[in-house]
Amino acid sequence: MYLGGGVSHFHTSFFRIIHINEKTCCAKISLLRPLDIHGYITDSICDLARLERTNKCVEVDLNCFCAVQCFDVDLLKKIEIEPKW
Repeated sequence: MYLGGGVSHFHTSFFRIIHINEKTCCAKISLLRPLDIHGYITDSICDLARLERTNKCVEVDLNCFCAVQCFDVDLLKKIEIEPKW
């Protein structure tokens, strides 16, 4: 997903599910900014060191999703993810 808008634009495939509305089959997701070890935005899963919370939220139609892939447990041991709260 690409989110533009000034200096803070970034591309990300990473998100956190905030809320699922079962009646409308929609989910509110919060986009996570992927950073490398030096704090630069990265598109490479190999360079991923940290996922930073953002205030960017999107509502998505879950009928448009074929699948969602969760992180591998071994990858979670190598990267830092900011807490939800």
